Amino acid sequence: MDYMDFNIKRLASRYQGQRVFVLEGPLTRSTTNEFEDIVRAEKSAVVIVDMSSVPYVDSDGLGSILKAHISCAKSGRQLALAAVPSRLRTLLKVTGVEQMITTFSTVKEAQTRLHKKKKK
Repeated sequence: MDYMDFNIKRLASRYQGQRVFVLEGPLTRSTTNEFEDIVRAEKSAVVIVDMSSVPYVDSDGLGSILKAHISCAKSGRQLALAAVPSRLRTLLKVTGVEQMITTFSTVKEAQTRLHKKKKK
């Protein structure tokens, strides 16, 4: 995959009511619309975004993550980020976004913990 290519894979989760999206490539001004559209169209109660293959996120990409979070919250769904690279984790921390969006070390951890949370 070319460094500038962007792809979103839609995967089933281990648990019903969850959807996993795997982002591949940079989340930037040129790719945010696709990301936002796919999250908005998803009807699962829990949306997990695997960020492990995202080399960088610009300010538009960060805004897009926030828009996706707000879109999910307004419709009674939850957005979570998984496998967030250290560079993006630092950006989320510095901007205060990490306090708004749930993050997990791995997709498997996100699936399991969000499933258990739903059962409570």
